[in-house]
Amino acid sequence: MRKRFSSLLRRAFHPAIGHSRHIAIVAGVAVAPFALVGLLGAGRANVPDEMRARRFVVVDQAGIVRAEMRTEPDGSAVLRVSDAAGAPRAVLGVSGDGLTRLLFQGRDGAARASLTVAPEDWPALVLFDKQGRRRLALDVGLGGWPFLAMRNEQSEDRAVLELTPQGAPQLLFFDRGGALRWRAP
Repeated sequence: MRKRFSSLLRRAFHPAIGHSRHIAIVAGVAVAPFALVGLLGAGRANVPDEMRARRFVVVDQAGIVRAEMRTEPDGSAVLRVSDAAGAPRAVLGVSGDGLTRLLFQGRDGAARASLTVAPEDWPALVLFDKQGRRRLALDVGLGGWPFLAMRNEQSEDRAVLELTPQGAPQLLFFDRGGALRWRAP
């Protein structure tokens, strides 16, 4: 290795090459380590430990907003993710009073599914039809008793499966007017 380097230096500084060429070679050899360090460090971004803002917006190559994270004057924090056309499709938010919601929307913007945790810590999963009407809800109420409710087009409960406060299962069917038609047990 040492012989090859000596041979390279002898050829580089041969008297036939000329003085200006020698200076260029020496400058190149002197600058090369710094350029190499710069290139190796180029892959590492200078990342700050913390960034603060009230709003962040992410756009795609066409300039269409694909994600937005912001705070609202009422104390809410919202993360909204949009499809390639810019239509919001998923929203994660926490309201000023602590209500947490993950909402999925259809292409038309209507709600399709929602997972919510209320400030009192009771969870609910709701599925909506194409018109955005609540059709199915799986809830754990304030008392901790779970229930599943299926609703018609007018958002009226038609069938409910629940556990009573005593822990007994109960199945209920209602008519279009909301009157109880059948119960088991």
